[in-house]
Amino acid sequence: MATYTGVSMTKRGHPLHAGRPGNLAALLVLAGLICTSRVEAARPGRPRGNPEVSGRSSTIDSTAASRDSVRAAAFRDSLSKARDFFKQGQYADAEALSRRLVARAEAAAGADSFQVADALDVLVTCLLRGGKVDPSSRQLAQRALTIRERAFGPDHPDVARSLNNLANVLGSTGDYAGARRLQERALAILEKALGPDHPDVAKSLNNLGRLLMATGDYAGARPLYERALAIQEKALGPDHPDVAERLGSLAGLLWDSGDYAGARPL
Repeated sequence: MATYTGVSMTKRGHPLHAGRPGNLAALLVLAGLICTSRVEAARPGRPRGNPEVSGRSSTIDSTAASRDSVRAAAFRDSLSKARDFFKQGQYADAEALSRRLVARAEAAAGADSFQVADALDVLVTCLLRGGKVDPSSRQLAQRALTIRERAFGPDHPDVARSLNNLANVLGSTGDYAGARRLQERALAILEKALGPDHPDVAKSLNNLGRLLMATGDYAGARPLYERALAIQEKALGPDHPDVAERLGSLAGLLWDSGDYAGARPL
């Protein structure tokens, strides 16, 4: 029987997802530069004042917005750096940086902000990769999921990411039934939101297949791996690294289930 180690799905786009509705203000808050007086001045119905003064104010606001953008980008870069740490096996550094980012996001944007959820997801992945899963890991993953469900509703693709992380924690602690329910829900969300042939659906299929394989359900895992492979070959071409990864997953399943002839060509 294969050993289940949770690994979170590849993130889509930046950690802060600046394209989400209403996220610009949150990014500015995170940068720590939003000025109450500037927010008040921007409210509808407030007198605009002298045009010359307004012009200077506009220039000042533009400069401040540039600084805000730089600081928000720095936060995104820090999240990426934490991911790089755990990819390189520097788990202690990854965990320490992730915890600092959670605290920074809480202070700047609020305890229930999506920035906190993004940082929590990175922290949970660090703990999974570093083999430090404990009850607190489940609490962190559950908190990220709760934040996203409240912010975006239960069927948003970002909710699927947090579902995947929580499922990885449960699977790593032996709660395969609980993990399977979450992985199946994540898959359903992505299929509905992105379509059945999206590469993120392939990753979710692979996650669920890996979980079933860990429980010895090779027959259930095989069609998931095969479908994931077909999606990524169509979307990315036969020579893409992600396709190679899917081929490896399928070959490992066939080998572990005793189908050595089927595994060799892969």
